Amino acid sequence: QQASNVTIRIYTLLGELVKTYQFQSTDPQGATGPDHEVSWDGRNEKGQAVLNGVYVAVLITDSDKAMTKIAIAR
Repeated sequence: QQASNVTIRIYTLLGELVKTYQFQSTDPQGATGPDHEVSWDGRNEKGQAVLNGVYVAVLITDSDKAMTKIAIAR
């Protein structure tokens, strides 16, 4: 609905933090509209490929929070 600061955190199913992305409202990912994508390359903060499995992505904006599952299969 409006430009917002955005944080995306990816967790294992055990709740361990794998990766964090942060965007400001002035970044394309923080702008309004349906056409903004963020891609996760399947790597953790250290740049190591994560194991196959299911992960949880949490998206947090200034006014909302959403969660979805992501499956990695190579």
